[in-house]
Amino acid sequence: MSRSLRTHRPNAATHNSLNVTSLVAEKNLLLGILETLSGSRHISECLGRLVDHVSAYAGCSCTGIRLLDNGDHTAYISYAGFKPGFYGFQSHPSIQPADCVSAAGKQRDASSSFWLDGVRNPTRRSSQTLANPIPGKKHSRAQNKSSTSDYEWVAMVPMMHEGQVLGMIDLADSDPNRMATEKLRFLEQVAGQIGKTLHTYMAEEAWRESEAGCRTLLDSSPDGIICLNTEGRVVDCSEGTCRLLGYSREQIVGRDFRQMLANYAGEGHSLDSNGPILNADVDNRLELKHANGHPVVPAWARTVELHDSEGNIAGYVMYIRDVRQTSELEQLRNGLIGLVSHELRSPLTVIVGALNTALSEGTRLTQEEMRQLLQDASGEAESLSHLLGNLLELSRAQADRLLLFPEPFSVEDVIQDSVRSFRQRFPGHRFLVDLPRGLPQVHADQLRLERVLHNLLENAVKYSPGGGTIRVTARGHGEDLVISVSDQGIGISRHDQSKLFQPFQRLEESAPDGTRGAGLGLLVCQRLVEAHGGRIWVESEPGRGSTFAFTLPLRKGTG
Repeated sequence: MSRSLRTHRPNAATHNSLNVTSLVAEKNLLLGILETLSGSRHISECLGRLVDHVSAYAGCSCTGIRLLDNGDHTAYISYAGFKPGFYGFQSHPSIQPADCVSAAGKQRDASSSFWLDGVRNPTRRSSQTLANPIPGKKHSRAQNKSSTSDYEWVAMVPMMHEGQVLGMIDLADSDPNRMATEKLRFLEQVAGQIGKTLHTYMAEEAWRESEAGCRTLLDSSPDGIICLNTEGRVVDCSEGTCRLLGYSREQIVGRDFRQMLANYAGEGHSLDSNGPILNADVDNRLELKHANGHPVVPAWARTVELHDSEGNIAGYVMYIRDVRQTSELEQLRNGLIGLVSHELRSPLTVIVGALNTALSEGTRLTQEEMRQLLQDASGEAESLSHLLGNLLELSRAQADRLLLFPEPFSVEDVIQDSVRSFRQRFPGHRFLVDLPRGLPQVHADQLRLERVLHNLLENAVKYSPGGGTIRVTARGHGEDLVISVSDQGIGISRHDQSKLFQPFQRLEESAPDGTRGAGLGLLVCQRLVEAHGGRIWVESEPGRGSTFAFTLPLRKGTG
């Protein structure tokens, strides 16, 4: 920058008219320009300071600097001293060419503003003027003289670089002899370098804005996007990636991507450190490690290769989509198929078999045998009805159409009725009810509470083989009523506890042989309790039984 400006400065030895004062002024202008352009790369800030330096050098009362874009429109402008009317249509000066100081002029194209093609013998109202009036803005001579009546001397110095006009320096003053020809020539030589440097800054600013826009677009994507170098290390990643894996961007950038994989599945994976991490244009199923140590995150991934100018691979962009919800839907589908094929068919088989036997062998069966067949059919029909009821409740909850019909009622009566029914069905178990005196009424949906108790009692019986005591308690706790169902069964491991309230989840490791169930009961309990504004949880240890507890708000209108 310094060399270019000094190269264009007129040689003092060949210009005897330049005195010490003009040399000092030129030096101060150059130093001011260098200090401004090296001190800040923000266009608006640079223009304001440059206007001050040019104004001090030219000694004019009005100074302005305009930077043009590729369409010859003003991209940036800063000025001091000019009245607002000076800059008119699209920030072009609202003056006629005859009002400009110039010996020769030209117009670049139909949309451009005026500029000097060289400053030669500047005089006011030169007979050789700039080309035509400014396109798109029409002035009568009277209007124009009125708008520029305060300016006796006007000049526009182009910022020329390699034949291209990058911008303009506008000068005006009420004194027609304000600025010497030599100063205009020097300023014209300096202007090109100013324009070149500022256009470089404009390009950098445009790049920063584009990069910020791309970052916003990148981070707004719900999917994860990871940029890798050829060694497989993370160069950058989106906010979606951070949300998916639970890491911050600082924790991910720089890591080897392979360290983030729990395992490799499917085609396209390569463990070769010299080869690609994933082949391009191949859909992959990955399992990624989560920051908090939770179960791995299943993800769909596709990789796009980035190439340099010679066609070599320069890096990769990987798109990652969380497919946990898809996996859950697949699990629900498979569970539903299993439910239809087994859990619905089994009770129907018992019902149909019992009824057919009663009809075909009725005359040969004793009264007790007939009664047992009908009891079997009735019990299985009741189980089937309850199973279908759970399915309906779950479907309503999934569709956000679970409507409650709350009313005040005695929770003691509901508990006693539910326990009485289970005593009759399961005489091998001992059922105890522990309720305090004066238990308050609750304001809830009574039928839904009966379903919750039924599911919890059925679960306690199912996982208490060989009998045992099942206890139901209720107590007030602040503004809630806490109801619990405890058993002395086999208990539940911590690993299995994390799966309890998931659809179609049966605890295969803990379930006794021959235990039937669709894996819906506890999930339905959770949906119904939460719909009332309560919560449900489990306390259990293997071999020491389990306690399922839930809360119901005592206040009317909750839920």
